[in-house]
Amino acid sequence: MVFLKTPNITPGTVSDEAKAIFGSRTAPLWCRQLLADSSLRPVKFGWRTRDRKISSEDSYLSSTLNSPDTIAAVHLLHRASPAAGTPEDSTGDRSRMGGELLCLFALGSGVNGHTDVANGGLTASIFDVCMGSLCAIHSSEGDSTFTIELSVRYKKPLVTPGIYVCRVWLEQRTTGRKAWVQAVIEDGNGTVFAEGNSFWLDVPRQSKI
Repeated sequence: MVFLKTPNITPGTVSDEAKAIFGSRTAPLWCRQLLADSSLRPVKFGWRTRDRKISSEDSYLSSTLNSPDTIAAVHLLHRASPAAGTPEDSTGDRSRMGGELLCLFALGSGVNGHTDVANGGLTASIFDVCMGSLCAIHSSEGDSTFTIELSVRYKKPLVTPGIYVCRVWLEQRTTGRKAWVQAVIEDGNGTVFAEGNSFWLDVPRQSKI
């Protein structure tokens, strides 16, 4: 029932939809470079592929936001923290305290608010699921994590269709159940579209009756 300092990562693979979109010649160069970067570890996640016949958990992500017109593809990568004493460690990189999670998203026009611009609620949803994914790999086995507070600062509109990366890192944790998480949504070239910070709680998963 604690947030772990070292993440517990289940290795993942690149799905066919992720290969087709993020690895395409029409994808941005920075996206293809991330996909090919051997220093980044693909992370397994289940919230996009859950079967609603078995459980309604994550149905918003696995059904409502899972289509070519909404979120066409997702891929998660983990970047480890720089080793202590290395040049990377002295640069002030935010990949610290367990590393950084990189979440690639391909957005379609079905998430629009204004013309060719994603709805602001979709931005908040991306932050929530990416931050939750980070908390999940830092959570004790068998526990659940819950959003207690989420704050979003919108800086630029997310133009659709488009590919973006949400970078997430653990800013602070207690030795118990609390964690503070920060994130940014970027285009991979350093342009920041939104910033988010949140407070999470680790809760033991209740047994089914």
